[in-house]
Amino acid sequence: MMEERHVLEVSVLARGLPKLDLFFRTNPFVVVFKSEGGGGVWKEIGRTETIADEQDPRFVEKFLVSFTRLNIRSIGLRFDFFSRTSKNTDDLSVHYFVGTVQCQLAELVEMRDQGMALRLETKQNRTEPAFGIIQGERFHQLENPRGIIFNAEFGRIFHVAGSRAYYEISRSIGPRRWALVHRSETIRLGKTSKFEHSVLDEQELTAGNHKHLRLEVFTARRFQKNYDSQGSAVFRLEELMSATPGRIFKCVDRLDTRPATSDRQVMLFDANQDGPSPRFNIRLQNF
Repeated sequence: MMEERHVLEVSVLARGLPKLDLFFRTNPFVVVFKSEGGGGVWKEIGRTETIADEQDPRFVEKFLVSFTRLNIRSIGLRFDFFSRTSKNTDDLSVHYFVGTVQCQLAELVEMRDQGMALRLETKQNRTEPAFGIIQGERFHQLENPRGIIFNAEFGRIFHVAGSRAYYEISRSIGPRRWALVHRSETIRLGKTSKFEHSVLDEQELTAGNHKHLRLEVFTARRFQKNYDSQGSAVFRLEELMSATPGRIFKCVDRLDTRPATSDRQVMLFDANQDGPSPRFNIRLQNF
């Protein structure tokens, strides 16, 4: 009888990555390695996307690691953090090594909320610690995953000339813990109020689990470097799939699913089930 195989979806984020000099933060990406059997041989299983000029990155790219009850304790994971240089190459020797963290797959699976904050081992002697945060969620393959088209635009109150905006969709994987599954492009308000439509895969959005999703919007005014959250809506995918046109989801506090003190911000989801993929037009407004 064959041993039953399970799959863990692994995601990565970081806090407090070091600045490389006085003017620039890191342009981080992560290379993920797997070792099995205790032989000390590491095999690369994938790389995240690169995020420009960010010390606290949250990566969209996920990694699937399969295991059985018998081999779970022999599997190790290593996450090497790099900062990308201007050279467009996959050769790691031309990029800046930032630090590394390691964990055992069994540790990640056995954590109650399946997340680990590990101090980054760096070459520099830093007084301020940096952390690689590794999250895991059981992955279940859907039989017939659907493609879902999101169309998003801002209401007039967000039209501050020169402001920049983007939105993120995250999946709940534990108490106050979210895995980023989609980041939109950045638009400049005033020139446009609409994002390019995004075709998202149901499997990637949910990992085959019926968890809450969160859509959060970020904006930055002209000359402002950091983005501020404008609020978020929390919902289940089934709610969108069955939504009637004009369905209103009120914004909630970004750190919890309890209603915020002010409910002036809302997101209006207009469901359009026409065509091969469900479509959702999202209008972001204030009262």
